[in-house]
Amino acid sequence: MALRKLMAASLFALTPLVAYSQSSVILYGIVDTGVIYKTGANKTGQHVISTSSGIDQSDRLGFKGVEDLGGGFKAIFQLETGFLNTTGVGTNGGVPAATSSVLFDRGALVGLSSDRYGEVTFGRLYTPFQLSLVASDASGFSNFGSMNTVCWQGASGFSGWQCYWANNAVKYVSPRIHGLTASAMYSEGGKAGDIQNQRERSASLNYVSGPVALTAAYLDANDPSGLTDNLVRRSFNLGGVYRLSALTAVGAAFTALRNPSTGESQDWIAITGQYGVAADVALTFAYLRLQDRQDSHRSGNSFKIGANYLLSKRTTIYADLGYTLNASAGTLGLQNAAPSGGPGINQFAAAIGVRTSF
Repeated sequence: MALRKLMAASLFALTPLVAYSQSSVILYGIVDTGVIYKTGANKTGQHVISTSSGIDQSDRLGFKGVEDLGGGFKAIFQLETGFLNTTGVGTNGGVPAATSSVLFDRGALVGLSSDRYGEVTFGRLYTPFQLSLVASDASGFSNFGSMNTVCWQGASGFSGWQCYWANNAVKYVSPRIHGLTASAMYSEGGKAGDIQNQRERSASLNYVSGPVALTAAYLDANDPSGLTDNLVRRSFNLGGVYRLSALTAVGAAFTALRNPSTGESQDWIAITGQYGVAADVALTFAYLRLQDRQDSHRSGNSFKIGANYLLSKRTTIYADLGYTLNASAGTLGLQNAAPSGGPGINQFAAAIGVRTSF
């Protein structure tokens, strides 16, 4: 009897610990596939038609979890990998498979979060600059003809992968105070005796008040190859979105990309929007103007319109039309990581696809 009472007392004593140490893990993802037709697909300007993954949104699979630690603190983690639905192959962070294998190329983080003190995370992290680009785009930051093109087809020295994610990084995001949130990230290469090697820094300010969302961000980064300590990317973004309803919004942004090591300098202007025709139909548009300050012959313009039909909360059928008009040396293309076939080649593209999320 005494032993039974002791066991009951022990279980009762542990009950509060179980109550506040609750946790959850969520599996999520996007699968997006369709058919795309493009002109100006190679140096001779020929067209191509193909089945393609991630025409609108990149295919991904992820896990994220949270554990309530009590006292307003939570432990968080997130792991996300990209893949091509048409082949099942991983995107590998843009790195050739023969070089290395990147499992969670779209991010891997662990950290602590508090509504009162903010959030600190460590790992392979989204840069505040990339998140500012997303916040500036009222058309949904599609892979087709939107602001998603900026970092993939912008000034050389840094790829879209390196602009969007930073390895070996630590990031702090402040709590929201009167609509204002600040974030700062620092990434280092880990080379003994050289704190400049592969260093990357980014910060942002975001303000939300009712239908208005404003954002400003900065990023600078040294040579990602680690062969030099040269500063190869300095970027700025300033933008905003005005949301009239859940499906209707307009946005504008100015983005500057600089490569101090080569003198390359580009300014991007974006006008984006979405219009809700009905509860299950939305139209999108995006206009991008690329002004190359080093060589005006590399400038270009991009135009895109799209339609989205929501079959459910998770599944959408979409169609996109776009056109790029390039100067004599311009290579601006309509897909985020795919420029036109060659200098001065304009491009028309049409796509239709289906996207589902879970």
